[in-house]
Amino acid sequence: MTSAPHQTGCCSTSRRTFLSDFGMGFTGLALGAMLSDDGIVRASESAVWTPPDGDAQFVPRTRSVIWIFLSGGYSHLETFDPKPALNKYAGKTFEDTPLANPLDSPLHAKRFRSVAAQEVNVRDVYPIIYPMQVGWKQYGESGIEVTDWWPHLSKYVDDLCFVR
Repeated sequence: MTSAPHQTGCCSTSRRTFLSDFGMGFTGLALGAMLSDDGIVRASESAVWTPPDGDAQFVPRTRSVIWIFLSGGYSHLETFDPKPALNKYAGKTFEDTPLANPLDSPLHAKRFRSVAAQEVNVRDVYPIIYPMQVGWKQYGESGIEVTDWWPHLSKYVDDLCFVR
């Protein structure tokens, strides 16, 4: 049998599934009892659990974390993830660059939705690569690039953690 039969009604468990699960449950209990009798599954006497005292196992170096998730917020391309290739190939089409065209991907055809998919040719709508709309500068000892949108953040760039 390759799949479970279709379930209907208020009870979602068939007789076959119930008896199978019931039997496996007792099989597990019997196996545990036999292994315990043989001494194979016996907890050591010295391993007594003690509740945690509230102290950390090591001294934490981070005092606080600010996790920012903005649905519909700032673009990752224009905040903390610079894409220099966008500026390098700005004004060109994908055919003029060594980059693969994302519109040729089989995933694009599978996932792309359009209101008028038959009437709109995406290659006509987005024929060229556009540059970044914001400038970038390197700051701090780490040399992390920060956008011009947040110039005051550049003072603290060495104290921040970026996950890219």
